[in-house]
Amino acid sequence: MIREAIRPFTKITFFAGTAGDDSRVEPPVYYKKEVTMELRKLSRKGLLLAFLSALMLSVTQQSNAQTICGNQTGTHSGYFFSFWKDSGSACMTLGSGGNYDVSWNLGSGNLVVGKGWSVGSSTRRIGYNAGIWQPSGNAYLALYGWTRNPLIEYYVVDSWGSWRPPGGTPVATITSDGGTYNLYRTQRVNAPSIEGTRTFYQYWSVRTSKRPTGSNQTITFANHVNGWRNVGWNLGSHAYQIMATEGFQSSGRANLTVWAQ
Repeated sequence: MIREAIRPFTKITFFAGTAGDDSRVEPPVYYKKEVTMELRKLSRKGLLLAFLSALMLSVTQQSNAQTICGNQTGTHSGYFFSFWKDSGSACMTLGSGGNYDVSWNLGSGNLVVGKGWSVGSSTRRIGYNAGIWQPSGNAYLALYGWTRNPLIEYYVVDSWGSWRPPGGTPVATITSDGGTYNLYRTQRVNAPSIEGTRTFYQYWSVRTSKRPTGSNQTITFANHVNGWRNVGWNLGSHAYQIMATEGFQSSGRANLTVWAQ
């Protein structure tokens, strides 16, 4: 008699004889063949399911992408985005999460695009990875944002193209996230802003050497805010805050992913 419960698709040991007799016999050959065939079927099904799952994920990610070629702000895949240019040709493709890809050819124009948060924070710790950073001419890779009361436009610049902004003599120097940054303040007169055409200050924190691309980087924004505050430059109430690509009279391509740490 059989004394063990039969589990599907496993090797079965049969007991022969009467109760108390522990003599064992191997299962019939035809049973082994059936088990082997079932295992092969399961293996094929598993591979097919894995392939279909990967394909569906790829299609979902592609269908989630959105291409922007005109001035607008909004939310995509859980992140705020901003696209602004005054002239020239440029398009930004919004990818999954904090990812975006932008190509530009501006002529005499100016471009600022990026992904981040609709409300900035002085204490936010930002992670990012610039997988592609290929500017030709004047461009910046920067944490970028605005505040109100006072109206301030600010930059934490980690890399640039042919020219290191903003020029002039730094007012102070700070150390943050393994690098040295020079602090500058400039003024824009009757220039575009989040409140229309206004006159306002720009605060700059510019790394003394370019950060490498293709690896995860960190910006501890509080260090820059404290550096500005120590020289008397205060921020107001935060508007949006993005990891931005800015181009001026240049061309190029960037692919960047941002997240909060």
